Amino acid sequence: MKVYGNRESIVNDPFVIGISGSIGSGKSLVRHLLAMRGIMPLDADELTHFLLAKGKAGYQQVVQVFGESYLDESGNLDRARLGMDVFRDPRSLQKLESILHPLVSQTVRAILQQTASPFVALEAIKLYSSDLLQVCDSRWFVTVTTAAQKERLKRTRSMDEEAIHERLHQQQFPKEMSVDHYIENSCHLNDAAKQIDIIWEEMKQETTGMGKVDEDPAAILSIPILGVDAIEAVNPEIQRDLMKNLPVLPMMGDDTFLQRVILSRTFLSPCTNSHDFLIWQFDHFNTHVQFLRTDMDHENLQQGLERLENQSVMWGGNCVVVEAG
Repeated sequence: MKVYGNRESIVNDPFVIGISGSIGSGKSLVRHLLAMRGIMPLDADELTHFLLAKGKAGYQQVVQVFGESYLDESGNLDRARLGMDVFRDPRSLQKLESILHPLVSQTVRAILQQTASPFVALEAIKLYSSDLLQVCDSRWFVTVTTAAQKERLKRTRSMDEEAIHERLHQQQFPKEMSVDHYIENSCHLNDAAKQIDIIWEEMKQETTGMGKVDEDPAAILSIPILGVDAIEAVNPEIQRDLMKNLPVLPMMGDDTFLQRVILSRTFLSPCTNSHDFLIWQFDHFNTHVQFLRTDMDHENLQQGLERLENQSVMWGGNCVVVEAG
């Protein structure tokens, strides 16, 4: 029997699932699949990008340590060039991590203290070498075959063999890690979704002292979110209309409707008394919305946006931004 919750106390005490794994393993996929179940998504890497934005704490410290030569003409930090240089120099990488890791940890802890969500999915590639491990109730590790990993990195990030080898060489994990659940993600995303279903049921059976796992995260959503099976069951004609409003994924080729929705980290929420959907994404601070205007009346639209705003607030978002109509 596993005992979850044996970690540092958080003021609002959400149940935190820590997700780690190598680059290209599919950590973000697992995080999004959990978010589709109603679990608040939190990505340490995306928070790092936020902290490196012009004027933020990470930006100021990095410029002070590494110099203004890494700034572009607009004064923004050239993260790609900085990353390329530090990954080739272990000492520089250590310097950068000594700046960013404490800032990311402080930000994550602040978010956990303030969130109203009882469940959080925290993605962090450096989870096992940072103090973020101490705030996790359940620790998940995503695995992938080397062949699938390389193919994925070439296709989605345009990395060549040398770049992949260099990045993997820098990403070392402890030989002994406290992992509660593994997810193998070398095949279709449906496989990962089914593994999550199995793990959640196992957690409900094995957990003691952490009653939250017995709850259904989807039951506390302010707005319904389609799961994998429901997305695949959407009428093909509606799928074609929705595809026009979904983000285009680089290097994906002939992606399916399900792949486009999930791999673009998009949520589909059906509107009441309508065949339309709210199409939205969440980035920690704001909810970005696109929606179809076919037979949707003003009342249905207003109701859907209000419910989405409530969900955004639960996940810690500042506002709902409607990008198209």
